Amino acid sequence: MNYHFSVCATANYQEKYIEFLLQNYELLKLGYSFPVSLSYLSSPIFMEREAILVLDDEQNVIGAVGYIHGTGEQHYEDIHIVQIQVLFLLEKYRRSRLFLQVLQFLAQHLAQLKEPPLELRFWATDRTGLEKISARFAMKMSATHTDYGINTQYQADFKSFYAFAMAYPHERYY
Repeated sequence: MNYHFSVCATANYQEKYIEFLLQNYELLKLGYSFPVSLSYLSSPIFMEREAILVLDDEQNVIGAVGYIHGTGEQHYEDIHIVQIQVLFLLEKYRRSRLFLQVLQFLAQHLAQLKEPPLELRFWATDRTGLEKISARFAMKMSATHTDYGINTQYQADFKSFYAFAMAYPHERYY
């Protein structure tokens, strides 16, 4: 089966992005309350349309990636920092090859922006099992205990992330 990616540049795809994440909210295992989670999930749409859908051959949404430029602490003026708000694949598609393809698409997409990022930031709860792969290209910056588990912040130099993602055989997605 082939998969493809679509940047959510239209209202239809933006709606699909939000619908998909809300339908799978419990499976996301986010480390926040629902209102906070909803703000993180929807912010890529409201702040520049920085959302990507992963689709199968029948155009079914099987995954989503959302990110924003900048940080709240700097009023989103530090656009050299990209914060990944969500990266999610349905469980039956969580094969390492598709996950790698998602990372490769994201790396290529970000590298081709008018102003590519210098740094990536993302968060993962202890329930996601992403510690090993994250450690291969990112550094743990902090861990916070919440009512929803331990939420760990990671930070990566964009060049390190790009090199990690592209070190494996890949297709050009553009």
